[in-house]
Amino acid sequence: MNRGASQETALVRANVPGLQIVRYQDDATVVQALIAHQIDAAAIPDGVAKDVMKQQADAGLAIKFTFFHQPNAMAVRLEDQEMRDWLNKAIIKMTGSGELNKISRKWTGNPLIVDDTVAEFMLQSWINQPAHR
Repeated sequence: MNRGASQETALVRANVPGLQIVRYQDDATVVQALIAHQIDAAAIPDGVAKDVMKQQADAGLAIKFTFFHQPNAMAVRLEDQEMRDWLNKAIIKMTGSGELNKISRKWTGNPLIVDDTVAEFMLQSWINQPAHR
């Protein structure tokens, strides 16, 4: 499996006889081990798994379940207020129009997830725009 060790890892080892957990430095290495039958299963980002399944269609791989969604983010220099304002407005507009969801589906195969944190950000960004003060 890819990713760091945790208490859950110890519990899994205790409850599954014969299970051996192997950690790899990166997704590319774990994917190669999976394709080469060096490991039986891997925990990798679903976008990586989907790309591998497209590129290695004859490898017999399948996604069995998703146990969490991996969020992504943009970073902007704190002092670059103009860039942050532009991005916030673009994100709000694209989310509202459905365009950001279409982009998410195109590039990740998954719908855009707008949770409470994102919804609150969008509301506060909209309220804090000069036209709404």
